[in-house]
Amino acid sequence: MVLDFFSEWCGPCRIDLPRANEWHKKRDDTGIVIIGVHTVGSPQEKIGKVIKEFDLQYPIVIDVASDRVGGHGWGRLYGEYGVHAIPHSFVIDREGNVAGHGSLAQTLVTAQGLARQPAK
Repeated sequence: MVLDFFSEWCGPCRIDLPRANEWHKKRDDTGIVIIGVHTVGSPQEKIGKVIKEFDLQYPIVIDVASDRVGGHGWGRLYGEYGVHAIPHSFVIDREGNVAGHGSLAQTLVTAQGLARQPAK
């Protein structure tokens, strides 16, 4: 699985959206699932506009505000994963462990390698 952290207002994130969408469409062949994680704070109308503009077909969660003292301004998941700049992606392996992170291009390479390995 690839978690793609992004926001509708982020120009570099918008560049990655078509690539993420194409990989999602190939999930039956590749075994790689894409899940978008949007920052907290954007109006749902703006997020919906981006989803329509790019015809995004993969699931997208909208992060929630952190309830921790001194919490992460971008949301709870952003804080849990330590995301301080976007776009940023994580590969989660079959056991639920973080197997890599970085740009979407980097994480897709890692995910491809993991998907080729036989399941345990």
